[in-house]
Amino acid sequence: MKNYEAMRNLFYRAAVYFILIVSTLWIFSIFMRYPYLNSDQATISGMVYGTAQKPYVYRALIPQSVRLCAALIPAGLESDIRQRLAGIELLNGFFERKSWDNEYALENVILILLLLLCMFGFTFSTGYLLDGVFRFRPAVVRDAVHILAIWCVAPFFDTEYIYDLSTLFLFTLALGLMVRCQFKWYFLVFLLACVNKETAVLLLLLFVMYYRTRMKKDLFVRRILVQAVVYCAVKGALTFIFRDNPGGVVEFHLFNHNYWLLTDPFPMSFVVQGILFLFLMFYRWTDKPLFLRYAMVWSIPLSALMLFFGYLEETRAALELYPVLVLVSAHSLVSASGFVVEDTAQEHGVSE
Repeated sequence: MKNYEAMRNLFYRAAVYFILIVSTLWIFSIFMRYPYLNSDQATISGMVYGTAQKPYVYRALIPQSVRLCAALIPAGLESDIRQRLAGIELLNGFFERKSWDNEYALENVILILLLLLCMFGFTFSTGYLLDGVFRFRPAVVRDAVHILAIWCVAPFFDTEYIYDLSTLFLFTLALGLMVRCQFKWYFLVFLLACVNKETAVLLLLLFVMYYRTRMKKDLFVRRILVQAVVYCAVKGALTFIFRDNPGGVVEFHLFNHNYWLLTDPFPMSFVVQGILFLFLMFYRWTDKPLFLRYAMVWSIPLSALMLFFGYLEETRAALELYPVLVLVSAHSLVSASGFVVEDTAQEHGVSE
């Protein structure tokens, strides 16, 4: 009987991992099907070799990782690889559809591999974060939530930027590490997130709100200072390195785009979606983990940034908030379905 139970559990776990892997590949294919945006201001080659316009060139983690990987390939081997890639018509046709320069086929392939790693990183970081804030009964509900969390990100891929998947991955992993008080690893991920995109400062905001009464004051202050110094150093270095690039620190879109969007009549479908969204966010609000409720504060600065400097219809601009949104929504749906969901965020002690 014990062997039967062990075998059944083994097959169950294998099936869950298989579904997660297939789901990850499918969602990645959805992300990759869109043409690359801002090809004039921030070409792939421009991002990789630092000639793109500001502010895009500041999002340097993935582009510079591509550049580093390409530079590590021996010159003779690199030349051979480029020659072979140039002869693959299917690959070149794919690059043309995405407005990627065929001349940089090697960099394009490296970019695809790094983006795929980020997608898988997001998948398994979601499970790590999920277990850090919730415990479900029965346990099968946990796996269903994990799989749905991967699928539900697809509507956020309405457009494509090469730093989107790394943003999604790093924010999800950083949240999981922060709630579990794994600060040594968290600081490393925070550093990478700062190089990836300037919105990493939101992680510092959440740390301040959540740990201000949960940590010894001197330790709390030191950890704030570490994050502040890292953020300012990275931001200062990127600003200095790309000081001569064309473009500005931000792009202002309130009056040339968002104003007209807001003054158009809202369709009924938008109203229905808004009501559903409010239910998912606020149903049994006080039962949701305090960590997630504090993280929902991110919606305020992100909404302001989208209003003034982004496009309101671009859901990808809220990818930093996605892991929080999906877990808050999961709590509402699971609770409304009558299953048991427990807050485990309070169980993690603060490491010294």
